Amino acid sequence: MKRWILAGVFLLFAALLGACEEEQVIETITPTFTGMEINGRDPLTEEGEIDPYFLQKDEVFEVEIFLDNPSNLPINLIRMHGRSFRASRFEEGSTNEHIVLRINAGSIPGDSEHTLNEIEYIDDGVEALNITEDNQYGIRILKDAPQINLQSVTPNENSLNFVLNLADPDDTFIEGHLDLMDGDDVVKSMEITPGSHSFEGLLSDKEYTFKAYGDYELNDDEGVYEDVELFASAPISTLAKDSPAASIENVEASETDVTFDLDFSDPSDVLLEDGLQARIYNDEYEDTMALDLEDLSGLAFSGLLNNNEYTIEILAEYDLKDGEGVRSDVRLGTYTFTTLEREMPGVGTTLTSVSETRLVWSIDTTALNEIAVPSSVSARVFDETSGEKLAQTSLAEDQAVFDVDGFFADREIRLEIWAEYDLDDGEGIRHGKVHEETVRTDRNQKPTGSVNSMDLHQDSIDFSVSLNDPFSTAVADTFVARL
Repeated sequence: MKRWILAGVFLLFAALLGACEEEQVIETITPTFTGMEINGRDPLTEEGEIDPYFLQKDEVFEVEIFLDNPSNLPINLIRMHGRSFRASRFEEGSTNEHIVLRINAGSIPGDSEHTLNEIEYIDDGVEALNITEDNQYGIRILKDAPQINLQSVTPNENSLNFVLNLADPDDTFIEGHLDLMDGDDVVKSMEITPGSHSFEGLLSDKEYTFKAYGDYELNDDEGVYEDVELFASAPISTLAKDSPAASIENVEASETDVTFDLDFSDPSDVLLEDGLQARIYNDEYEDTMALDLEDLSGLAFSGLLNNNEYTIEILAEYDLKDGEGVRSDVRLGTYTFTTLEREMPGVGTTLTSVSETRLVWSIDTTALNEIAVPSSVSARVFDETSGEKLAQTSLAEDQAVFDVDGFFADREIRLEIWAEYDLDDGEGIRHGKVHEETVRTDRNQKPTGSVNSMDLHQDSIDFSVSLNDPFSTAVADTFVARL
């Protein structure tokens, strides 16, 4: 009995073991291709035609391959259009049913078609799944649009020089124009032609921008792109013109005149014709003089007042061609000076005769009459002691003789010359004394007498006398001899 029990247990164990072995044998299912997308889109139209993808040069596009892989067999390789993409090339996140590839489109413009040929998977070795349906896609690598740029932009005062470059590797450019802009306004324009060019006649010290527009056609089925902005520069300014400059030098002033030299420069040639003048002025006077650029030495103003302060200024009219228009009466330089003070001309007097009671002068008023009113010139004689005016005469002529008699002997006599005169100093006509001198009349002497001889008689005396009265001071019949 025990033996039968052991045999039964053995048979039961064997049956269980056989059942387990049968359960371990699992049949694998071959994966199947269900479709693909390019950049998230079906590569075929509803009619089954290839619908190409438009891509830029070297653009990376995404290929998604979808499989039905119930057994989750590892995918080892994708062979597509002669290229092999191993599992190491699959994008992160790919699975055995959804494989993602990123592929560079290349750089040669044009259309190309690609075919998914084969998928390798692992199932007791490497197996291949051939793909024959819905396995194509197309791409079109687009041509590059033309590019414009400027080099060696050189600003001048009234022009901009530049080199225009046109990059058109795919021969898409048709025509275009380059505009020079002042804000939104087109100032200059030219046809786009590679090479060296210049925009002339511009304003100085002015900000401009370049803009290029062109027509071109790509292989994107959109036809001709018209007047597309291809280039816009940063603002660039023309150079500023230099303003003219002047310096007043070598100033020499007299009583009524001033001379000077002018150092003038106009490096940008902006001065207008007849646009330079000198002006002289003070509170009471003004005069101007047009200046010749060929002769700026020994410039002069005359007819000035003596002992007066004047200012010379140099005024210019010029155009910097900067859009601000003509600048007028621009002060380039100033110089302030004072004319010399005019000295009173001298009066020539010569005392030609002096006696005890008479004085005779020869008077020359030639120099005085240059500033005096001749009819106003007069000579006056005063007793210096008493101040009494003794005589007066007109000196209307340049040469005159003043003969005065009736003085006391040995007296100081003062001669004064009076006149109305103008010193040309702005103070107008003055009336006053212009000359003074003092002389003394001769001194008289007392008469003298002397006894020359004497003879004594008994009852008389005979004598002779000498009388000396050279100045005739003795009163007649007043000589008396006393014993």
